[in-house]
Amino acid sequence: MQLDLSGILLGLIGLVYILLIPLTFRTRHAKNQGLGFYAAFVIFLLAVTIFQLLLRFNTPLSLIRADIAARFPLYTAFILSVFLFQTTFTFLQKKFLPWVWWLVAAFILGIGILISENINGLVPEQVMLGANILRRDLAGSLLLTAAWVFFSTAAFLTTLVTRQRSVHPLHRNRYILWLVGLSFCILGIYLSTEIFLSVPVGEIVILLAVVMLGYSLFTHNLPDIKHILKNSLSLLISILLSILVYTAFLIFFQSVFYHFETTLQGFIQAVFIAAVFALLINPLLGKAQKVLNNLILKSNQDAEYIISDYTKSISNIIDLSRLAEVVTGTIVRGLNIHQARLFLVSEIDESMVLSAVESQTGDALPAAISISTNSPLADYWRYEHRPLAQYDLDLLPYFRSMTEAESTALKSLSIDLYVPISIQNRLIGILGLGAKKSRDRYFVKELALLETLAEQTAISLENARLYENLKLRSAENETLNRELTSANRDLSRLDKAKSDFLNIASHELRTPLTQIIGYNDIVENMASTNELTPANSRQMTEGVRKAALRLEEIVNTMFDVSRLDIGSLELSMAPVSVLMLVNGAVAKWKDALENRKLTLIISPELKDLPRINADGKRMIQVFSHLIQNAIKFTPDGGQVWVYGQNFIDHQDDKKFVEIIVADSGIGIDPEELEYIFEKFYRLGDVMLHSTGETKFKGAGPGLGLTICRGIIEAHGGRVWAESSGYDEEWFPGSKFHVLIPINLEIK
Repeated sequence: MQLDLSGILLGLIGLVYILLIPLTFRTRHAKNQGLGFYAAFVIFLLAVTIFQLLLRFNTPLSLIRADIAARFPLYTAFILSVFLFQTTFTFLQKKFLPWVWWLVAAFILGIGILISENINGLVPEQVMLGANILRRDLAGSLLLTAAWVFFSTAAFLTTLVTRQRSVHPLHRNRYILWLVGLSFCILGIYLSTEIFLSVPVGEIVILLAVVMLGYSLFTHNLPDIKHILKNSLSLLISILLSILVYTAFLIFFQSVFYHFETTLQGFIQAVFIAAVFALLINPLLGKAQKVLNNLILKSNQDAEYIISDYTKSISNIIDLSRLAEVVTGTIVRGLNIHQARLFLVSEIDESMVLSAVESQTGDALPAAISISTNSPLADYWRYEHRPLAQYDLDLLPYFRSMTEAESTALKSLSIDLYVPISIQNRLIGILGLGAKKSRDRYFVKELALLETLAEQTAISLENARLYENLKLRSAENETLNRELTSANRDLSRLDKAKSDFLNIASHELRTPLTQIIGYNDIVENMASTNELTPANSRQMTEGVRKAALRLEEIVNTMFDVSRLDIGSLELSMAPVSVLMLVNGAVAKWKDALENRKLTLIISPELKDLPRINADGKRMIQVFSHLIQNAIKFTPDGGQVWVYGQNFIDHQDDKKFVEIIVADSGIGIDPEELEYIFEKFYRLGDVMLHSTGETKFKGAGPGLGLTICRGIIEAHGGRVWAESSGYDEEWFPGSKFHVLIPINLEIK
């Protein structure tokens, strides 16, 4: 048995690994899932250490050939680099497929062992590479060394790039510690392959690296490396400066008082020197120390001044946007940070909603964030009332149950620190602070300062919210008043329209009924006196027939409106020509056009329009109403036009046929262009109502345009009116546009 210093050190290293394994499995202080890889890493190192110890004892392993034992550190180094690569990617929470990389590593290791050990003599001892000869064992070593360099470099560079891209100083500090541990581990792996070392220096360095990596992986509150270095530098410079100053003044006083006498005079000289040091040198060094801290540590915040200035600035602000601007501006300047946001917190439907307040600077606002009231983050903000770093959200197991959507939404804000604003234990807002420009963390004094500022903000924020709610309610009341006024106006208009309709409808119904009754009385009187002749009979029956047809038309119109209201209008669709529809509608009004001396112009281009899939009878009814409407509101001698064109709706990429019925009539008030399609609505004064179907300014029951719109919309089309105004002197006229979709399958 060979037991020397190297063996003792290996035994101690193995003992440390044995102690690390249960400690690793008991650790539950992080959300990071690197525990498994790290534990496997430690177990593998323990196995390697035990193997190295067994090689030193009189065991079968000690009989392994020397050349194989010499290559064993290289195999171990490669496997350790793979473990390092996998643990690093898990530590950084990078998305990767570990089993794929293990397969790649296993393949490389297998090829390397096959070449190095020349199993079954499959590989030639020498390979010609151009003019050079490469030995078999050297080729295997080069392959494994290259793979070791790749995995180690990938782990190191990925950590370095991740640190550079991180905006959170606590994460960057964690990555620094991991980089240091990686560097030691890579160095230790390299040293472990140097077999000429009599002491296992590489194994010792690897052990230190493993402890450092484990500390970085499973410890939440890590020492701030950057701050420690700055403090050390500041202290070192301060000590050197003090030594320099004290030395200079001692030399100066020694040159003035080259000797001290043990007399009263010597005592006075000593007191004078001490007084100079106390009154001049020490304050000077104190000032120098403060300047150093400002330059190196950037600790130049005056907390009392910031709080005083902050309190004065927000004391009389009740406008929420102005408050947000002052609050965030003061904190950004006071703590020298990149950005700050003021969020309002409201609970809606079992969710805590964070809404950023828009400041008067007009910066783009992040989207509102919804946090479940059952989320651990909501509980923390509601009950803890202490600042919370994004670093804590990422790592503490308390926040592990947060949903992926909540975590992603919070990370998108690029906020480094959240400071809750509460009043009477009720969360009303959140201060979201970005990273400091110095790239430092928020220290204890700054966190205490922010808690004080949050307390000062609470009352002002509550007042601003109440004022904002008051303004909102006032605006809502104004809107409601406007809507109520508009509704009252519409109700009055509808009430008037209904009254007009009743008057007109009763008049419309009474007129044909009166005619029927009148003709019936005349026939009865003439029959009783034997004055009824065949000619008189024909005249009387014709009058009764016209009155009955008019009565039937009014009743059918009311039935059509009723069908449209309940959606029971049935359409018989078939391909039809637009020109045929227009001609069918015009035929009914030829006599009226001639009697009123109106000129009807039908554009010849209508015959070139594509056919449409429509109910021909209903579409003739539509154009009949529109032409009748044009006749009634156009003075004698006027003109009526019917023309059309193809129309493409680029927004919906649909094709339509557009037919326009225009006139040179009295026009329509622009404010009434939409109302004219409503039921019972009628232009003009109902007292001027005329029962004639085509008399100038004659009015019907006010249902024709309502029926037109219902039929056209049932076809998937649209109808609207255009007019520059109502004028009975200049006659601006009006246009009615009808859009009917084209069925592209119709040939």
